[in-house]
Amino acid sequence: MKEPKLNKKIVWLFALGGGLILTFGVIHSAGRKAPHRAPARVGSENRLASLPHIILWAWERPEKLEFIDS
Repeated sequence: MKEPKLNKKIVWLFALGGGLILTFGVIHSAGRKAPHRAPARVGSENRLASLPHIILWAWERPEKLEFIDS
């Protein structure tokens, strides 16, 4: 059984249509405004002040940190 040949015009039309849809989608999404951010709350500096001065970060592999005095 022979496979049907694709008409070059049909292939070009599908490619052109897909390109147009993609282009209009990008243009539409670029025109959207960024979501509104709420203003910073008063006292947000207090949250940073409540963090410890030294933070230990264990990275990449399991570490035994039992020697640390919490």
